[in-house]
Parts: sequence; structure tokens; C-alpha cells
Amino acid sequence: VNDILWIYDEEQGLMQYQDGKVKTVSGGDFFAGTQIWSILPLNNSEVLIGTRSNGIFRYDGRTVIPWSSKINEQLKKYNLYSAKKLKDNYFAFGTIQNGLIVTDTAGDLVFEMNKERGLQNNTVLGIGQDYRGNIWLCLDNGISMIEFDSPISYLEEYFDIGTGYASVKFGDNIYLGTNQGLFYIREKDFKN
Repeated sequence: VNDILWIYDEEQGLMQYQDGKVKTVSGGDFFAGTQIWSILPLNNSEVLIGTRSNGIFRYDGRTVIPWSSKINEQLKKYNLYSAKKLKDNYFAFGTIQNGLIVTDTAGDLVFEMNKERGLQNNTVLGIGQDYRGNIWLCLDNGISMIEFDSPISYLEEYFDIGTGYASVKFGDNIYLGTNQGLFYIREKDFKN
């Protein structure tokens, strides 16, 4: 990550491989005894370090600070397992208990996909992205593909709005015409 080979040692914490040797890094001992599951580039000088149940941390080569993101508490709760930096500066986080969480670089929620929303199960063991922007997930029960750049969203049956025939965004609302009537939702609520 950022042209550095990072190493995790259970007793010494975060380390780097440089000049043929494994070396300790400033602040790396913070992670001693903590399971690191991912390291992602945040920018040219900082990385995001994802731990299984302690959340995500920013590291600049000297100091470790918690990632001040609303999503960090969710990642602690649902146990981070996998992560990937996606194109267009998004981060994908795979969890053990709640599927996939995608954020922007500030850590704001962009997209969430779990069993309730259509995944085969909630354990995301690996994440990939193809040249079309599709996100591929390795799950306990197989492989799932999410059309991340698609303008189409999946509406679960719990909305009980019938079969969709038409939709339009007008003002701050999205309107759905179905065989059961006309429904609307505020766009910001729909994205959530």
C-alpha cells in the first residue's frame, strides 16, 4: 500500500519491510494484540488500518488516530473482515455480520448491501472490482456480483408497494407508479 509492504506482528504490532528487513514503525505498537484485517491507501501519505472489532484508524507514519467516520461504529459492531479501495475514491468494507458497506473517503455511507437487501449471506470474505465497476464478493455461500454503477436499485418486498411500472425524480422526491398506486419517498431517505 502506497509502495510499502506492511506487516502485522501480533506482539509488536504494525511493521514495514524495508531494505530486506522487517522494521518497527512509529506508533505501530498501538496494534500489538489487535487483529489487523486491512490496510488501504487514504492518500499519498496516510493509510486506513482496519481492525476486526476496534474499527478503522488513520496512520500517517507517526501517529494512529481513529477514523472520525459515522460508519466506524458499524464496522466495530459487525466485525470487519475484508476491504478494498474502489474506483472513484470509494472504500468497500466486508463484514462478518452485515454484508458490504461502501463509503466515500470521508467515511460517509454511500451504499450498503446485506442479506436483507439481497446477498446470499452476510459474511463477506473477499472483495473485487472489475473494469465495469461491478463489485464481486466472496461469501460463505458463493460469489455475488453487485452492479455498483447501475442506476437501478433493488426494492425489497417489505415495502409492499406492488409491481413497479414507472418512476421519476421530481424535486427532492422519487415517485414510483405501481399496480397498487403512486408512492413517493424523499431522495435522501431512499439513498439511506
